[in-house]
Amino acid sequence: MLRLLPIALLLLLAACATTTTRAPEPPQAGAAEQWFRQGEFEAAALAFIEASEAPRAPRDRYLLRAAESWREEGRLEEVRALLPRIDRSRLSPGLQTRLALMQAELSLQDAEPASALDRLAGAPPSGASALRWYELRARALGALDRPLEAAAARAALDLRLPDSERRANARELAALLRALDDEALRAAAVTHAEDEALRPWLGAALAQRGLPVPWDGGHAVALPFEPLPADSDGYAPPRRIAVLLPQSGALAAPARSVRDGLLAAFHAETRERPELRFYDSGEAVEQALVAFDTASAEGADLVIGPLTREAVAALFDRGRLATPTLALNRGGAVPPPPGSQSFALSPDEEAAEAAERFSRRGIQRVIAIGSGDESSQRSLEAFTQRLRQRGGEVVATAQLPESDPNYAPALKTAFAGLQAPIPPALLWSLEGAEPPTPDFDGVFLALRPAQARLLVPQLKLIGIEGLPMFATSMIQGAESDPRLDRELDGIEFTTLPWLIDSAIGVPRREHLAADLDSAQGAGARLFAFGIDAFRLAVYLGHLSAQPGATLFGATGELSLDGFGQVQRVPTWARFRSGRPQPAEGALQPDGRGP
Repeated sequence: MLRLLPIALLLLLAACATTTTRAPEPPQAGAAEQWFRQGEFEAAALAFIEASEAPRAPRDRYLLRAAESWREEGRLEEVRALLPRIDRSRLSPGLQTRLALMQAELSLQDAEPASALDRLAGAPPSGASALRWYELRARALGALDRPLEAAAARAALDLRLPDSERRANARELAALLRALDDEALRAAAVTHAEDEALRPWLGAALAQRGLPVPWDGGHAVALPFEPLPADSDGYAPPRRIAVLLPQSGALAAPARSVRDGLLAAFHAETRERPELRFYDSGEAVEQALVAFDTASAEGADLVIGPLTREAVAALFDRGRLATPTLALNRGGAVPPPPGSQSFALSPDEEAAEAAERFSRRGIQRVIAIGSGDESSQRSLEAFTQRLRQRGGEVVATAQLPESDPNYAPALKTAFAGLQAPIPPALLWSLEGAEPPTPDFDGVFLALRPAQARLLVPQLKLIGIEGLPMFATSMIQGAESDPRLDRELDGIEFTTLPWLIDSAIGVPRREHLAADLDSAQGAGARLFAFGIDAFRLAVYLGHLSAQPGATLFGATGELSLDGFGQVQRVPTWARFRSGRPQPAEGALQPDGRGP
């Protein structure tokens, strides 16, 4: 034992010799951290700077904390002044990452995305720094016109964001994928097939354009309940369905049309039916969320609703839901969580279908005419994007004034420099003459009936007639007026099969509208929407389990895209003698007719 003692003493002395005594934290540093936690960022920054001047203080760490405090205060000039004073080599790896993030942010502020990307080189960090790293990387790649890589960064960010912040990121991600043409999107789907974060977004983008998805969507409805016995056609309803709709306030009337349509489909079904329970989702988002929680607690197998976009987005922000849900609107850019779906009568989706119809007919250069109406603006944007994706172009856009019925000045200004095509009859009379090449060969309308009726004669006055004209269902008034609508003869437009008596396997409109006010006028579209909401609910399992399966409904041909969206292809109608009649190919509700 005595022989071991000198060795123990030597080891103790060696340890003492190699251990550095860490200087105590200066009092300013503790105060600075407290100011920072309280949101007093200016006070924190000044205290950190003072702490950095204390003897033996970790100067560079405190200067970095001061810069972070100025950043939180929005004082980027102070950040710029501090960063050159920091010796990166004297920071720990984690602090070096935080310094690089601030340097990258300043580079983006200076419109130097390549420099920002250099600052973000290497593997992504862990922890809280990963959120800023992916967000800054996405911004830099987007600024460098590398949308696919930017989308991949945002997809990785989406997995890490809290639910409350996913919506804005989802909007940016969707916009990046929209910037890709069809070929680029197809190629991206192949090269990123193994990217678990980006793959669902690529699949949803492909499905929304009607392009094949090279893998299973992975969004199948795995029903966590035992449905009623399935029939040979796939009919397998849940035992209990909760329906979330507003029962009072400004939304009560449209919600009543949805409810009555749903009940009409329910009572038309002769097989065993589910139990329906209705819950008041109110007008506020919070009321809709409470209604959902109540329905789930009371044992609903499936929830239909809520109705408003804001409520649907707030519900989807929760992530995977306690009860599978068929939402009656899109959640904006927020996708449905796994196991749930969204169904909507969307004006922008109808506009995209109009672009598809132009493309199928070989019409590539189109003028687009709309108004200041929100639905019109959404339609114009969606039409322009989809036509561009299909290789076409909107060569000019006109927005009609709301107060002045004379549209000629607005049209001439918008179409200045464009050459109206010469009518075919006139071309025959130009013997030996070389006709000029038209600047456009189609017209898209995103207008309500009153404006469309005024517009068509004025188009003729400025030499635009005889061209294919396609419109969305906005052009179909709540109450038809054949005398006034003769001005619209020849225009083709998207519509609901139920409104032109071409729907298959659903209660006929003429029978219901005679007895129910909610099936007439402006409520007719929502009544048809309610019919299909019920039919989707009782066929969800079948549609999900059978890729490519479709349901011919009151609103169009319905299918699930495997990514949480019910895809709806409307049918097409044409005004003839002022009356909507099925257009060519309209008896095939998939819209693939000529």
